[in-house]
Amino acid sequence: MGSKMADRKLVFVAFFLVAVMMAAAVLPAAAQDFGQCLKDCIDSCYDGTNAAECSDMCSQACLIKPKNK
Repeated sequence: MGSKMADRKLVFVAFFLVAVMMAAAVLPAAAQDFGQCLKDCIDSCYDGTNAAECSDMCSQACLIKPKNK
């Protein structure tokens, strides 16, 4: 009985590690895409006086991915 429990824990840990590695591979790309989107949006929106408005609008716009990507 103890052997089955150890096997289950090992399988769980293995799946957990695979999930963590997959998430670690995806997150930097997503963060980079968000950062580039935010920079491009603010560069086109900012006129020298509306930093807060541009920041809010661009943050929201860059969080929502277009369906064609």
